[in-house]
Amino acid sequence: MRAGTEETERVGACRAPVLLTLALLGSTRLPSITGGIIALVLFGVAWIFGIVTQVGATFHNATITTAGTIVSLVLPTDGLWHGVQYNLQPAAITALANTRGEGGIVSGTAPTTPYIVWAIAWVVVMLLLSVRGFGRWDL
Repeated sequence: MRAGTEETERVGACRAPVLLTLALLGSTRLPSITGGIIALVLFGVAWIFGIVTQVGATFHNATITTAGTIVSLVLPTDGLWHGVQYNLQPAAITALANTRGEGGIVSGTAPTTPYIVWAIAWVVVMLLLSVRGFGRWDL
């Protein structure tokens, strides 16, 4: 079992900054509560697209899988969650999912290092855009 690994903690720790920087960026143009609500709604949309991606992979539908991949690149919260899920589930379940070729609710693969680097870069870019947006405010 891979539960409690450092990889799980690193990947899981990336989800909160993604949402926080998204809400912060939204707050540079909108009221703070509105920015937070938009971040929450987008988080839900990314989660739904994560499920849609798994359904598309199960039925071998490339269009649906590609759409889900694009959404996971635009907002990487669900992709990071699949990394946490992969590291927390027992290895036997992962092996069974990989041999059957089905995704379902089981994460058969961990996110790649470039994806994790992309998520970190995403947070940095959103933070820089937020700082730039707040720099224009009159305090």
